[in-house]
Amino acid sequence: MNNHNDDKEQKSIVAEKLKQTAKKKAGKAGKKLLKKVAKQAVKAAAKALLSALKAGLAFLIGIASPYLLIGLLIMFAIIVIYVATTLIFSFGDEELLGDSYKLKAYIEEKVYDSIDYNRLEQRDYMLPVELVISVMQIYESEKRDATSKEAVDVIVEKLKPEFTYEDREGYIESYTTTCDDDGCHDSGVTKTPYTVNMLTNVIAWNGNSTFNIEEYMGEWNSSTSSSTYTTTDKDGNKTSETVTTTHHSRALRFNQTPNYQEDYAYYEKVLMSDPFHYKRDDLIMVEALYQATGGHINYSAWKNGMSLSNGGGYDIGGDVNVIPGAGVPAEYMQYYLAGQKRFGVDWYYLAAFHWVETKFSTHQPMISSAGAEGHMQFMPCSWMGWAYPGCMGTNGYVNASTETKESVAVIKQYGGYGIDADGDGKASMWSLADAIMTTAYYMNKNGFSTDVNKAIRAYNHSDSYVSLINKKAKEFKEAASILESGGSTGPPSELGFIAPTRGRITSSWGNRELSGSPDFHAALDIANDLGTKVVAIADGTVTSTHTGCGWGGLGNTCGYGWGNHVRITHVIKGVTYESIYGHLSQVNVGPNRTVKAGEVIGLMGSSGSSTNPHLHIELHQPKRPPGSIANALNPLYYLPPIPK
Repeated sequence: MNNHNDDKEQKSIVAEKLKQTAKKKAGKAGKKLLKKVAKQAVKAAAKALLSALKAGLAFLIGIASPYLLIGLLIMFAIIVIYVATTLIFSFGDEELLGDSYKLKAYIEEKVYDSIDYNRLEQRDYMLPVELVISVMQIYESEKRDATSKEAVDVIVEKLKPEFTYEDREGYIESYTTTCDDDGCHDSGVTKTPYTVNMLTNVIAWNGNSTFNIEEYMGEWNSSTSSSTYTTTDKDGNKTSETVTTTHHSRALRFNQTPNYQEDYAYYEKVLMSDPFHYKRDDLIMVEALYQATGGHINYSAWKNGMSLSNGGGYDIGGDVNVIPGAGVPAEYMQYYLAGQKRFGVDWYYLAAFHWVETKFSTHQPMISSAGAEGHMQFMPCSWMGWAYPGCMGTNGYVNASTETKESVAVIKQYGGYGIDADGDGKASMWSLADAIMTTAYYMNKNGFSTDVNKAIRAYNHSDSYVSLINKKAKEFKEAASILESGGSTGPPSELGFIAPTRGRITSSWGNRELSGSPDFHAALDIANDLGTKVVAIADGTVTSTHTGCGWGGLGNTCGYGWGNHVRITHVIKGVTYESIYGHLSQVNVGPNRTVKAGEVIGLMGSSGSSTNPHLHIELHQPKRPPGSIANALNPLYYLPPIPK
């Protein structure tokens, strides 16, 4: 079996860290939490904990050397205790007993009191009780004088959301029309001012929300009442007169549009500051505990610069270039990428909308039977705003002039989505730049960053439509090439190979000692942060890939020990080479795919037989079967210097 692991120095660092962590936490967290679990755990949780420990013990005995076994066992036990305790507190109230019930009730009370519960808009940002419990596990594992309730007070006070409100001054215009036998006459228009306190910004533990507030004048509303008056003259004759009074009113109102961005800067800042002083591994532990309760958190992905818009993936920023695959017109990429950059909606989703709606603007005349218009098929009321006169109660179509529909002032007044992206002073459904940017804006406003399917459904209320958009987006993404640009991996070698990633070389080609035994390392290990981009070292064809491996460990055999990996065949000056990229956290290409030098093929990880995030890169001539070192080449002789 071919080994692909970190070098001796990495192993020593890991072992030392395990020793230090065990000394630090075993006496504090282990004893304290064991006591708490023993006291508070219900029967079901105790069984789950015992099963987990048994399974973990068998696993560790099978893979670990005596050098690491004790430290790994202690760490594993502490982690299981953390998770078990968190899950116990996240049970329904009927499952909790005694002090556990009282403590959870106290947490809930403090969380509710941290916001103004009478303001409905604040409830969406309330701290999750399970998150508080998860943070407590780390906080109470350290030597602190605080009681559990005092710990809750600190955590909730520090992590509670911050709300900013502004007063907006509106007014109500009104007048009265009175009609009698002598005709009708109007009273003068009066203005009655009013003040409304509106939410403009929220800083929450998992993101920020800003609210665009735009004023618009509502339509006139009328209510009519009639009274009949009877009079009798001196001769006893009766006459009747009906007086009709109509009250008219309209208000200067405010349209509030939220813009949410998932972000963990506030969360990290709070927990890394006084009194917590958490380290990054502590925050990752909190993330794991919270996820164990079913909570949604993307801290690790955010920290590693990955896109949060679609549940992970890689961020296409300013240092990469996207070359679309067959079917996506290259001239439209500038508009898709501009929408992605501004509103965080992945370019391939914008391309999918463009294809589904108008087959990349080839459908003519691009006006639907329902009245949708332009490249991305917007209804006029969505474009101009549903507050526009005549929109309410319709399917979204209203008869308006082209000048009105393209008016930036009209769109602002009535709270529409239309955007002037090309800066020509008009927001036009018939401008590619405007239409595609508006689609990105619309998807952003409908929660694309947190629920992609829900946002797509808001565009066209059909499950089949959602499936089609997802299918095309996946197709466009997989067919595209993502190239590193700007020399981020340095100049090529004499043969034309480029560096596969950035980082530090932690294990070179040749003999080494691994777990106390001699080992020949037929590869090069380059370490960096989890999620660092990995690129193809030359043009070539993907011969095979392997996915589905989770976080690995010493001796893990998933993916032949390489974990998630990619194999690429290259022909350089008539000579065939094969490169292998192992231990990836994500694979971005599929088999038989043609790739270019510098194309992002995956993200650095620690899957397979690995203990820390790094890239295991192998080079062969010609390709050889897994498990053999025949025909393996020293990558350092063929690759350029690895940039840091």
